[in-house]
Amino acid sequence: MRYGSGAEPAKVTGHVVTLHCGGFDDFQFLVHATTETVSLRTNAKVTLMTLAPAFYIGTLNELNDYLAHDEDGNVFLIAGPNSGATALTAMFHP
Repeated sequence: MRYGSGAEPAKVTGHVVTLHCGGFDDFQFLVHATTETVSLRTNAKVTLMTLAPAFYIGTLNELNDYLAHDEDGNVFLIAGPNSGATALTAMFHP
C-alpha cells in the first residue's frame, strides 16, 4: 500500500481475480496477469482477517502492516470505484 500516512489518498495495487465455480476445483480464485491500482477514501472501511479465520475492522495503517506480512496471498473484495473505493474486505478462500 502506498500513502498510508494520509499525505495522499491511500492506494493499493493488486492482480484482478475471478472466481472459478464448478468441477473438481470449485471455488478457486484464478489470478490474472492484469493489475489495477485503487485509491481508498480516507474513511474507507477496511475488513481484515486472522488465520482463525475471524474478521475484524482495521485501519489504513493496520492494512499496510497486514499486507507487508501477508504470506497467504489474500484476496480482497473492493467496493466502489477505483478512483475512491469505500471498502476493502478480505475474502476467505480454502
